[in-house]
Amino acid sequence: MDMGIQGDAFDTNHGRDPRGFPALFFVRLSLSKAAKAQKCRKEETMQRKNFTTAIALVVALALVPAAGTVHAGKNKNAGCGIDLGPETRNYDDHVSKRDIETVIDAAAGDVVTATVVVQGVVDLDTYQVEIAFDPEKLELLQVSKDAPVSGFENILESKGGQCLGYESVDESGGVVNIANSLVGRDSAQAPDGSGVIAVLRFKILDDRPAFLNLENVVFMDSASNRDTISALANAKIE
Repeated sequence: MDMGIQGDAFDTNHGRDPRGFPALFFVRLSLSKAAKAQKCRKEETMQRKNFTTAIALVVALALVPAAGTVHAGKNKNAGCGIDLGPETRNYDDHVSKRDIETVIDAAAGDVVTATVVVQGVVDLDTYQVEIAFDPEKLELLQVSKDAPVSGFENILESKGGQCLGYESVDESGGVVNIANSLVGRDSAQAPDGSGVIAVLRFKILDDRPAFLNLENVVFMDSASNRDTISALANAKIE
């Protein structure tokens, strides 16, 4: 007997599949498969959210000073700046303005690259940086901890360490929070000197001057000594 299906899958006159199964059976089967697929997608989404939340908490806890922690650590004299001309990166190993271009000219529609640069760090294990901008003048297109294709490597991984908990969150449409930490507490992997810790791309929306301001900059060494950085170099796009 020919069991092949020709024409419509269901016999609309009798509500049965040509193979003898009630049409309702196939409807229920389809709904059951769809429900299972939707449940799997929800579980996967929840797992990703839980993982992201856990990572954020790890970094947040690392930046909160524990009882007995010395606040003035190895990085009390370090600095942080925004470089709007990152094509050249011959930075000094101490806080200076060398090769950090904090003012550039740009017009509406242009896309600019800004790097966040740490200077004069010692035994850097963890950092947090906030960058404030006017969302009416600048559109944040991308944030990353590095851009190897363009030659931007994160100084935190320069001695063979691996990063944990990189977060970049656009808060209230005008603040980017960036946090990163090395896996473990190995001083042999914690870098010294100066280098890039984040790469951002902005689209210019307005011809009026726009500013990129550093806030709440915190560095921590591998011994959990925490320093709030005050030597900051903000940037201006004219």
